[in-house]
Amino acid sequence: MKGYSKKMLVGISFASLMLGSFQGGSLAEDTKGEQVSYRNVLKMEPVGVQLPVQELAHSSKVLESKSFEKRLQFADLSQRPPEVKKESKQLAVAKTYTIAELNQLSNQQLVDLLVTIDWEQITGLFQFNTDSLAFYQNDSRMQAIIDKLKQQGQAYTKDDSKGIETLVEVLRSGFYLGFYNSELSKLNERSYHDKCLPALKAIANNSNFKLGTLEQNRVVSSYGKLIGNASSDVETITSAAKIFKQYNDNFSTLVDNLSAGNAIYDIMQGVDYDIQSYLYDTRKAPKDTVWYQKIDSYINELSRFALMGTITAKNGWLINNGIYYTGRLGTFHSTGTKGLQVVTDAMKIYPYLGEQ
Repeated sequence: MKGYSKKMLVGISFASLMLGSFQGGSLAEDTKGEQVSYRNVLKMEPVGVQLPVQELAHSSKVLESKSFEKRLQFADLSQRPPEVKKESKQLAVAKTYTIAELNQLSNQQLVDLLVTIDWEQITGLFQFNTDSLAFYQNDSRMQAIIDKLKQQGQAYTKDDSKGIETLVEVLRSGFYLGFYNSELSKLNERSYHDKCLPALKAIANNSNFKLGTLEQNRVVSSYGKLIGNASSDVETITSAAKIFKQYNDNFSTLVDNLSAGNAIYDIMQGVDYDIQSYLYDTRKAPKDTVWYQKIDSYINELSRFALMGTITAKNGWLINNGIYYTGRLGTFHSTGTKGLQVVTDAMKIYPYLGEQ
């Protein structure tokens, strides 16, 4: 039964890869008549996984009326690595904070506090009410958080993430609320999301930006999550490719590091979510975007995941995602047939794909 499940997962990825190879070029023409934003239909709960409340969600009604092929195009059929039990870090302060309390702080007091607490100590994140509206409507406050993230991105070490996870979750909460609530719609604009790019680059340019300690893995995970809720460019994706390469090159030693696996997954999902939603919202074809033929290193590492070889309980999720995301992003590669090449090679390595 387990073997059958693995075959089904890769089979689904194979189907999505075949569709995904042509998806990017057709989205610009095929979806002009649809009124629902792609950010509202792309996100779908991975099989067997309950997403935490802070993740972007969508109404499943959008997908229920679509054909299987359409659902494969829009749905997130990625697979999370085995669940990791969250390791509690020592909290600097035991108390919790409401958004109303945070509203009473000056910008400097706020950011100084945020880097000393866990984001779970803040009650009301990702919830829309008068307090969160007042909090996120304040442009100077948001900029202060973004600036602090850049500062901490330059300062974190392998043993201290410097509050980056909390800063990122507070920003993600704002972008989430901006997506769902017109009162905060300015937070849903890409020009606003791009304000996070300098902070993302500061994080990636830190010599500690790699998989390793729990604190490092948390930073990498936050990097991927923020890209998903904010935005990316060629540089941020190229930096992510280096993390993938590290994981590929050291798979035998990192395979049992569950927080590292989750960090890899968060980057995969975040980058794909940003690019695919951009294609949908702008109606542009891949060749008309900044990423076209400039993120080969990222796609090459995804293909290494896809073609890893024998599927095991430990690497099945990675192979599945490698095939899936190579299919969705293959049209951005300088070799236009990259996606089809991966399919061909995958069918040789996993013969039962041809039976799907």
